[in-house]
Order: sequence, then C-alpha cells, then structure tokens
Amino acid sequence: MDIEVGATIGDSSASTERRSSSCEEDYTFQVPYVGMVFDSEYAAREFYDKYARRSGFVMRIDQSGRSSVDMRILSRRLFCNKQGYCRNKKDQVCSERRLRSSTRVGCKAMMRVNVNKAGKWVVTRSVIEHTHPLGVPSLPSVNGMDKKDERIEELTMELDHQDKLCELYREQLTTLLKYIGEQIEHLTGKVEAAVDNVKRVESEELELPNQ
Repeated sequence: MDIEVGATIGDSSASTERRSSSCEEDYTFQVPYVGMVFDSEYAAREFYDKYARRSGFVMRIDQSGRSSVDMRILSRRLFCNKQGYCRNKKDQVCSERRLRSSTRVGCKAMMRVNVNKAGKWVVTRSVIEHTHPLGVPSLPSVNGMDKKDERIEELTMELDHQDKLCELYREQLTTLLKYIGEQIEHLTGKVEAAVDNVKRVESEELELPNQ
C-alpha cells in the first residue's frame, strides 16, 4: 500500500483529530496510515520504531526536509533498513555489505511525516508492504531505540539546538547591523552638516570686501 498526499498540510480536520486522539492513546498496536498525528517528530519516530520491531524489521532514519528561511525540520522520512541498494563504487565494500543481515534489497516500506501549521507532525505517506521476508518480532528497547538510532537521536537534537543558536545569532547580528547602519547614517549627517558649514564660512569670507 502506497498512499501519498500533498506536502502542504493545513490544520487537521475533525476526523483526522479523532483518529489522532485514538492513535495517541494507544498507538503501539497501530499500523501507520496517512493522517496519523503526533505531538512531535520524536513521537513519530518512536512510534515507527516500535511498529518496526513488532513487525520484524529495523527502522532507519532517512532524509529530513528543512525550511529555507530558518532551517527548521519540516519533514522526516523513516524507512525499513533494507531500503535502497548497495552502491557499486567499491565492489569490495559492497561484497562485505552483502554478508550482513542488513543488506539493502530495495525495500519500499516507509513512513513520511510533515509538520503542519499547528506544530503537529502528520503522516503524509505510508508504505506498508516489504520486498523481503520479515524477521522475528522483537520488543522495543528500554528507550524505544537501539544504540545506533539513539545516537542519531542525540545528534538530531544537537543539530536542532545548533539551529536555534544560529537563529539567535542571526537575530543578534541583524540587530547589530541595524544599529551600525543607524550610527553611520547619523555620522554621515553630521559630516555633511560640517562640510556645509565649512563651505558657508569660505563663501562668506570670499564675499567680504578687501581691506
């Protein structure tokens, strides 16, 4: 099943909110569907991680879409770890990867979430079918993520923190540049006034009769 809606998401409808409410109450046993709503990106990732473990595959955190204005994360794609194919840039590396249980086989299973105007994260695409046999379902780890994904989560949070710092520095720089511009304009006015005074004095001296 491959369902997709537009990337621009408005406020959720009443029916979506009702489904969101039931999802938030107990989404552990839910299958991802378009219209599911989460309070945060982390909540969406935690849900998909639990769903993956229960279904017998491993979640992989993939690309994120960011705002061109303030670099905020606006969308996130979560895949089965067997998504894509091994690149043939180095045959040796690919051969080693083929020996691993996590070899990529082009699986299309995924979930994409976008943040809406209300700050909620909404599922805008969900692909449930896998192109490979699933493993034995496993229970989620204590923190809902394995060590690799926990590290990714830490790095993502750090990146978000750095984004906020950059935004703060950008605001401070804008304020500083505005202040400098105002001071330059003020000094320019003073210099122009001084030059006009000098020219006026010189002109008056030239107009005085010779004694």
